[in-house]
This record gives sequence, structure tokens and C-alpha cells, in this order.
Amino acid sequence: MEKIKEYIYFDSIEISSILSQLDDGLVTVQRKLLQALQGTEERSEEGRETDLEGGVNAVAKAVAQHKSKSIHGTVNQDQTINSSSIESVYNDYAVNVIIKRLQSLQKIYNTTDCPNGSIIKITADYSMFEFTDAAGLFKSSFVNKMMGMDDEDGQSAKAILDLLDNTTADSALIKLQRALVIAKNNNFRMNLAQRQMLHFRKDKITVLGMIQAKITAADFDMNSFNDFENHPEFIGDVATRLSMFLWSYLKIIKKGDRLIKPIAIYFE
Repeated sequence: MEKIKEYIYFDSIEISSILSQLDDGLVTVQRKLLQALQGTEERSEEGRETDLEGGVNAVAKAVAQHKSKSIHGTVNQDQTINSSSIESVYNDYAVNVIIKRLQSLQKIYNTTDCPNGSIIKITADYSMFEFTDAAGLFKSSFVNKMMGMDDEDGQSAKAILDLLDNTTADSALIKLQRALVIAKNNNFRMNLAQRQMLHFRKDKITVLGMIQAKITAADFDMNSFNDFENHPEFIGDVATRLSMFLWSYLKIIKKGDRLIKPIAIYFE
């Protein structure tokens, strides 16, 4: 039996895109899902045929009708539950199909030391960095006092956290050894409060994702922005370079690290 995966992040658009490009990948997942739905429908039909045999006796008919209504209600409920779970079943099974198919094609890596565009599956220790709503805490004098700061220091802390929040663009940062995962908030299966529990979880995390870039020393260089007059093209890089500089200052990222776009993140 395969290990049970506890998904915390899922990018359904990327999953569908990869499945559609794999030979028979999408068909395999759809077939598996159809089998699950047909199984529910067949059990429903069997239930109706068995319980509708009430005989000619009036009392027996009444009992049969009552049983039929009860079972019919249960069947509808089962089908509703199944329908609401279709997307989750489809997505979760799709991850297994993608991993197995890519392994058979030798197109998946278990290391981040691979070319840009490569799909990787790695299990490692992690640290999470989320700045959403963190700045708001330092509006409180009570929090500032508890942190050993006065209100002026609190305002400085708030300004830094606001800046960091802007650099993550509605995303969470997950630090792995030699890599940084940038995960969109709306693809998490946990809300912010639930994700905060992950800071205390000591298990290794598994990331299925795609390598986007390798960080170089030049990516942290802010001196290039002193020459806008001769290099106006640098203006478009300000936000990105500033993000890299701040993340490196906080030791979230360093030279040689890979940037990863996650497809699925889970514990197993």
C-alpha cells in the first residue's frame, strides 16, 4: 500500500497541464475517476431493486416504500458527497499518475541540481516564511512592549514587514536546502492560521515542482541601479532585485539556490 499523502498545497492548473502533455496521462486519471463514480451508481441500482420487492400485501408495500425512500435518500447523499469530492479525488490521483509516468520516462529528478524547467520531487527539512498580516501586529503598543520595543521601533518593524509582504506578492516562501519554493496562497489547502501550525511540525516535506532559475551573485547586486540614465532597462528589474536583496539579507536565499514553482506539496 502506498503511503497516505497529506496535501497542503495543490496547483490544479499545472497538474492538468502536465497530465495533458503526458502520453495517456489525462485518460488514465479520467478512467479511474469514472470507475469510482460507476461503482456508486451500480450500488444505487442494486439498492433500489432489492428494496422495492414489497409483495402484494398492503403492509408489506408500505414497509417497502418506506425502505425505498430511506435508501433513495441515502443514495442521493452518497452521490452528493462523491460529487463534492470529485475534484479532490481527481487531483490527488493525478499526482500519483504524473510521478509514476515521469519516473518511467526518467524525466523527474530527486535533486535541485538540474536544468531550468526540470520537474523535481524532493523530500527535505523546511522553514516557512509568511509576512501576510504580520505587520499589523506591530500596530499594538501591547505587542511592541511584549517584544521589548517602543512604538517607534514597532513602526520600523511594521514598515519592514509591510515591505517584505509586498515582495512576496500573495505568496508564502518555503526554504529547503539549496532551494526556495514560492507558493501561491490561494493554492494552499490550509488557511493562514492553519499554516502557522507547520512552523512547529518537524516532519520532512515533499515538494513536486519545477525549477525556474538558479540564483547568482549578480541577482543581489543593487549597484547596477545607480546607472538608470545609461541603462533604463534596469527599471523593470527594481522590484525583483529588491526582493532578492531583502530575502538574502534575511538569509532566506543565497547564491546558488534554485527557485522552485511548486505543483504539489505534501507530507507522507
